[in-house]
Amino acid sequence: LHYIKAYQLSLLRNNGIPVPETLVTNNPQAVIEFQEKFDKIIYKPVAGGAECKELLVRDLNKERLNLLHNAPVMFQEYIEGENIRVYIIDKEVVCSGIIYAKEVDYRGHEEGIEKIKLPDDIANMCIKAMQLCGMKFTGVDLKRKHDGEFVLLECNPSPMFVGFQMQIGDHIDERLADYLTS
Repeated sequence: LHYIKAYQLSLLRNNGIPVPETLVTNNPQAVIEFQEKFDKIIYKPVAGGAECKELLVRDLNKERLNLLHNAPVMFQEYIEGENIRVYIIDKEVVCSGIIYAKEVDYRGHEEGIEKIKLPDDIANMCIKAMQLCGMKFTGVDLKRKHDGEFVLLECNPSPMFVGFQMQIGDHIDERLADYLTS
């Protein structure tokens, strides 16, 4: 599932779930045109593994853009707001929290996590997204924009949770074990 992120985003968008505008390409001109539409763009590997980075002016030079010919890259409009992670097991939100970090990609840069309860409509949106993706367990990444609107970034097929549960005290591991043994 890590290799079909673009499909996942298209599936979610086509089912009414708000996701960032996204471009997956190895065409340098397409990147330049996409970049002109937004104030801030991020990029990341199509299949995960590396950090998400902000697209900077220095990234738009010919030499750097020509590296796209080696493999496509995912570019997205950057969504300003709070980073929220939601863990879901079999149609139930197990826990959710705001992840504080100053970096574009919070992974490995977490400054703290605050446990929160999602509004029911957002929890239901996350469950619907998980079901659309054919998952039974996921870590949904959301952004809560400054105006309160939620945007879904992705449903992670193998989300890390130990550090998250250690900070907020919810036992995702036990809930997952109970689900798997039932």
